[in-house]
Amino acid sequence: MLFTVAVNIQMAKRSSPREPDTVTIEAFNHNFEGILRGHAQNLKTLEIEGAIYSEFADRDESGEFLGTFTRYRVKFTPAEIVEYVQAHIAAQEFREGRRRTRDFTAAVLSIREPRFRERVTSYGQYGRSRNANGDVDDIRGCFASFLSPELEGLVCGAERDRYEPLPPPGSDSNKNELVVSYGSCSSL
Repeated sequence: MLFTVAVNIQMAKRSSPREPDTVTIEAFNHNFEGILRGHAQNLKTLEIEGAIYSEFADRDESGEFLGTFTRYRVKFTPAEIVEYVQAHIAAQEFREGRRRTRDFTAAVLSIREPRFRERVTSYGQYGRSRNANGDVDDIRGCFASFLSPELEGLVCGAERDRYEPLPPPGSDSNKNELVVSYGSCSSL
């Protein structure tokens, strides 16, 4: 039987109205501060179930978007769990360094593990790309930049053979999940 874990996540103060809500949680014997709610939920379900939950776009055989999404349970191996947690710790070190110094290079140097420093500085053309308007988007230090390409693929929808599709919310098979999931959102 599928059930969703209700997580008690405490709100952190927003530093500006434009920043997304961040939270502080304890998971894997570590205090994670200032992380996005979705990442907090992933860490807690990963700690309890060894899996995360995500929705991915449905596509036909040619890759065309069908206009719908399917929710999946994504099971991690023990090594993937360790890497995911270590990536979150490195991301937290980076955010703290950036907050303290307001300098990207200093923030990278505040990451203890060299493999994560290397990932952040080599991610996606160093995290800068031109959008459709021609403006440069600077995403250096986004959480994906801390993940290995394999783990990024797993959490971003590229490993469909590893995903367990879940019934749509509110179907007969998961009415309890709908109540627990949506009922716990007010405490987030």
